[in-house]
Amino acid sequence: MDRGKIMIQRTHMRSRDLGIVYNRTKGKAELTAYTDADWGSNLDDRRSVSGTMMMISGAPVVFKSKYQRTVALSSAEAEYMALSQCTQEVLWTRAKLKDLGHEQVGATQVF
Repeated sequence: MDRGKIMIQRTHMRSRDLGIVYNRTKGKAELTAYTDADWGSNLDDRRSVSGTMMMISGAPVVFKSKYQRTVALSSAEAEYMALSQCTQEVLWTRAKLKDLGHEQVGATQVF
């Protein structure tokens, strides 16, 4: 077994009692999003990585990390592409929340 698999198994064994607890909140379910980019982190092709996390009433519900499709020429461009990907996720999530009867009123804050 390679070292990576052993490390994953050890981490799993040490953290098997940990988890995320979702508590019911009173009032509206409010969607908030966070995004960031790591400019040129892939040393082979210099593509950046975008990260997105969305929370509903303080509880994480969506989190993803993805290589950007194009090579950003600056950190600002990488951040802009990350914001674009996050906005697409926010729009999709808002539509699903509306379908479930939790329509969002006003803008979703993105940090």
